[in-house]
Amino acid sequence: MSIRPPIKLLASNSMIYGLGNILSKLSVFFLIPIYTRYLSMTEVGIIALLEMAELFIVTIVPLGLINAVWRYLPESTKKEKVKILSSAFWGINGIGVIVFMVLVLFRDLIASHLQLGVNGPTFLLILLCNSFLFVGGQFILWIFQYEQKPKKYLAISLFQFLGVLILNIIFVVFLEKDVIGVLYSKFIIFFILYLISGSFILWRAPVLPSITLLKKLMKYGLPLVIVSFVTPILTLSDRYFLNLFVSLEEIGVYSIAYKFGMLINMLLVVPIQRTLTPLIYQSGIGQDAQKIYKDAMFYYALVGCLFLLAMDVLAPSFLQYFATKDYVSGAAIIPWITLAYFINGFRSFFRSSLILKDKTAILGWIGVVTIILNIGLNYLLIKELGVAGAVIATVISYLFVLSCIYFNAQRIIKIEWKWIRLIKLFAITLITIYCYHGLFQLGIHSMIFAVLISLVLFCVSLLITKTIGWREINGIKLIFHKLKMLSEEE
Repeated sequence: MSIRPPIKLLASNSMIYGLGNILSKLSVFFLIPIYTRYLSMTEVGIIALLEMAELFIVTIVPLGLINAVWRYLPESTKKEKVKILSSAFWGINGIGVIVFMVLVLFRDLIASHLQLGVNGPTFLLILLCNSFLFVGGQFILWIFQYEQKPKKYLAISLFQFLGVLILNIIFVVFLEKDVIGVLYSKFIIFFILYLISGSFILWRAPVLPSITLLKKLMKYGLPLVIVSFVTPILTLSDRYFLNLFVSLEEIGVYSIAYKFGMLINMLLVVPIQRTLTPLIYQSGIGQDAQKIYKDAMFYYALVGCLFLLAMDVLAPSFLQYFATKDYVSGAAIIPWITLAYFINGFRSFFRSSLILKDKTAILGWIGVVTIILNIGLNYLLIKELGVAGAVIATVISYLFVLSCIYFNAQRIIKIEWKWIRLIKLFAITLITIYCYHGLFQLGIHSMIFAVLISLVLFCVSLLITKTIGWREINGIKLIFHKLKMLSEEE
């Protein structure tokens, strides 16, 4: 028996969005060899802190408006949809201008606090421009995402990928512009994307924004901002406290390792979120929709566990070949960062009943408590354990927010998730990781041989325990078939 058509669509679109997300982020990984060879470890640490500030700004500026757009577009008339798009886009721009002006006034203080050096205020000024342009430029991608136009999404992402990559090479390698060259590269590409996005909105929604409608969108979206803040805060607060208690060099090592740990976020979590979220708004929470969500979550868990296995095995090799020997010490934290983002991915499934029943305030309060918890954990653990403390704080925080969302969502609409199969899957994954490392202790020194034995153990265990059956195998075949078709199209 094959998987249902909605799951096929989810798998197909997730892969295309995944490829788009890969392209928009892949430049980061192509640039790691350049940054680690042409920039000092201190400069890599400064870039990590600037990325922290950028992530904070691009999270706060939209104020959850895009989620509100997805919420109200399905039930709106054609005329109302035009008004919604116009109000959301220009509302985001207005908020962006306000945030930009406020932060410009305090850029000297912020630069000094973050220890960005003598050029810190200049770095922050360009960063603020980049953040403003980035948010506005992403609007067209959000619309393509809602309208289920993944190929157009992919085309824009390809442009962003190539542009950032090429310009970084020009500025950093050939022109030797160091940190400011990295910022200039983003500025040029984000400016072009902003022009494209703005032109698109003027064409699709050539009407004046409605203040009344904007207030309605913000009322729905504001609680989700706090939830949206969970991921960036969990990413940012550790960098902040690391900046207080460890050196910029250690921050540089941590940031490079973190990028590899976030591969699962780029390749799996974000694509699922970008496909599933509009689907939830459009499909509701009925019995048929629940079956789709439960099936989708199991496939997510299965692929995620394979990711965990891969990152545990390949982490040292990634840092050895993509960076320099100075960064190899970060290999130990890569699997744990992968685990943290894997846990975070389940949030997209559990929160469906909350967002559809307009219970976003609950998500907001969960976000507030999680942020407070994470800041406290980072302060205590990083002070005592350094980089290891940051990793532990991240994993605990994601477990906390996921648990809170799950229990609150179950109170609204009880969904019988496939827990037995999921527990068996997680147990088999942990046993496989343990056996892989145990093989080396038994005297086996061939990584390839150890990987093959572990992979066979994993697959056989799934079949023997009936964690997967022919239905799931057919689903996996479908995914690989879609992936092959995508590669041939490219």
